[in-house]
Amino acid sequence: METQDANTAVYRDHTILIHSSGKPGDALTDAFMILEPTTNPMFTRTLHEHPRDQIKTYATEAEAREAAMKLARAWIDARLDKHPQ
Repeated sequence: METQDANTAVYRDHTILIHSSGKPGDALTDAFMILEPTTNPMFTRTLHEHPRDQIKTYATEAEAREAAMKLARAWIDARLDKHPQ
C-alpha cells in the first residue's frame, strides 16, 4: 500500500521524503531519503539517503518524483525481502 502527498510517500510502512528540488537553481531531481518505520513520528531515523553522486536531473517534477519513488521502492523491497541492494 502506498500513500503520498506533495513531498512524502509511505510504502510498506516506510516514509519516503522526496526532495525534487534537491540541487541549486531549483533543479528537478530524484533526491530522496527513507525513514525507519516508527510508531512515534517525533523520533525518526534515516535508513537510506540517495547518494548525492547518483542524483539525476529531470525535465519535470512528475518525472523526478516518479524516478525517486522507483528507486526508493526498490531499496525498500530489497531490504524487506532480503535481496542484495
